[in-house]
Amino acid sequence: MKPRFKSLAFADALHSRWPAGLRWEEKMDGVFEVVPVQLGQILGERMSSGEFFAFDLRGPEFDRAPLRERLVALDALTGQLGLLRPAVGCGGEFLEAVLARGGEGVVVKDLAGLPGATWTKIKQIGRAHV
Repeated sequence: MKPRFKSLAFADALHSRWPAGLRWEEKMDGVFEVVPVQLGQILGERMSSGEFFAFDLRGPEFDRAPLRERLVALDALTGQLGLLRPAVGCGGEFLEAVLARGGEGVVVKDLAGLPGATWTKIKQIGRAHV
């Protein structure tokens, strides 16, 4: 159930050509958690402050749904439940902005990706956050 990641070095990410149809989200530095809801389960990270950042939705209705559709349903649920969502942006500028304010890095996801698709995690090597 926990997402699969492949890692990409910061320098490689800045110099890579990224295709269209990707979602760039801030990589939160919390503990993976699953929150049960009527439609299934919300995947996210619980921060040391207690805040919960939701980043995906799973359940029978979403087994074959691309990320794009799951995010629409997740946005509706997070609004109803008062959950937080990670910051989003695009490309190297977004990655640099996240790191400049002390963030861990970003996760790049294919909007057409089905549940279980591998996401790309990008963070600067040698940062205090692991």
